[in-house]
Amino acid sequence: MNTLQNVKIVNASGGAANATTLTASVDTRGFSYAMIQVHQDVAGAVHTAASNTKVEQSDDNSTWEAIPGLVNGTDYTPSTSSVASTQPKLVLGFSLKGRKRYLKVTWGAGTTGRNIINTILTDPSDGVASATDAGVTNFFMR
Repeated sequence: MNTLQNVKIVNASGGAANATTLTASVDTRGFSYAMIQVHQDVAGAVHTAASNTKVEQSDDNSTWEAIPGLVNGTDYTPSTSSVASTQPKLVLGFSLKGRKRYLKVTWGAGTTGRNIINTILTDPSDGVASATDAGVTNFFMR
């Protein structure tokens, strides 16, 4: 975690042509909010294989259960509009309050392009409040 910014970012990326499903898991301990961004390096609509896209939670980082409201095709359906390769294909933002400690994101296999999952955790419960916390000599916050 970059303590000066009070965020934790976890990245996962697939190979040159994603023939397999991409997953990324993260320990959310100490954070209150998550934003998940799914990118694909080709322009176009969210590919049809994204139908198994979901976010799951776990107490032990091994036994997973889907988080209600965050399962593609069941809880939401992405737009089929064309999206530039410079824009995320999908962004999910949600509170971690009342959730289990670990999150896992699953993004379906594609036929072209490279998939990337960014998980960004913010609003830490033990954020930087002093120079000692930040590991610096001078720390100013307004």
